[in-house]
Amino acid sequence: MGASQIVIYTADVALMACRVHINSVERGLMTLSPAQCRAARALLNWSQENLVAHSKITKKTIADFERGATSPRPQTLAQIHAAFEAAGIEFLNTQGAGVRLSGKSRRTRSAAPR
Repeated sequence: MGASQIVIYTADVALMACRVHINSVERGLMTLSPAQCRAARALLNWSQENLVAHSKITKKTIADFERGATSPRPQTLAQIHAAFEAAGIEFLNTQGAGVRLSGKSRRTRSAAPR
């Protein structure tokens, strides 16, 4: 497999797919900070409960991560990342990490997944 090969990681429980560079979760290339998680929720007007519904991650895990008490496993971060990307969030990990709504976002404004 080449270094630039892209693989689809699927969170079967959440019924969503996230395009992630091969091994990027394991190698730490796909990062998600607690601040990015809080900012993404704010852009979508999601509560922690909404993120739970979209990512199928427990509220305790999300709350602990957002306050910096724990560092979730790579698979957990990938599920959170996939939930946000499916809702139209783009993660910016250049000079300073950030988030933004993509131009083609399907802003779900507090809606639970179908």
